[in-house]
Amino acid sequence: KFFQELGYEKSIYPLHIDTTKCVNENDHLRGSSVSQILASAKQSVEDGLLDVTHFPPECFDRILLDPPCSALGLRPKLRVPEVKQKDLVSHVKYQKRFIRQAVKLLRPGGVMTFSTCTIHAMENEANVRFLLDQFPCMELVPIGIQLGSPGLAGFGLSDWERSCVRRFDSFIDTNDSEGDAVVDDDDDENCNLIL
Repeated sequence: KFFQELGYEKSIYPLHIDTTKCVNENDHLRGSSVSQILASAKQSVEDGLLDVTHFPPECFDRILLDPPCSALGLRPKLRVPEVKQKDLVSHVKYQKRFIRQAVKLLRPGGVMTFSTCTIHAMENEANVRFLLDQFPCMELVPIGIQLGSPGLAGFGLSDWERSCVRRFDSFIDTNDSEGDAVVDDDDDENCNLIL
């Protein structure tokens, strides 16, 4: 209802979906439009969201990928739990599963935004490097705004790539959020990424 009140009922749909395995490349969904899939979806009893299990590849023009993360950048933090290295590594691996699925879902020429609420560079800059290395069809594009600060050095991104990544760390600047990137498709046959 919130999105409908904003006038986005035809373009933004909150879904109940396992996005680590939501691309179904070999079934009856191929050829189905997103609208058809959403129209046939039932509302989840658990949370009221549309219960969708799969989408065909290359069916979205825009993707906001906000995968689960360590949340090390959330503020205010009233309690800071102990974070173990193995937990941080598991977040990075889990996020890569989301990245793989999102790239498959993005149409050639589409735009993906990758966003986290952590300051952990392995979950931000290193995942951007992973995406660019694993999916040559993806490229960073300048965001066009100078909020926050560039991505951190030392995690495989060139100076130009770091300038396309935005960080919002309280110890670096005074802005109030974490990491974002935007990726765009470099041609009509591939997909792009903006971080």
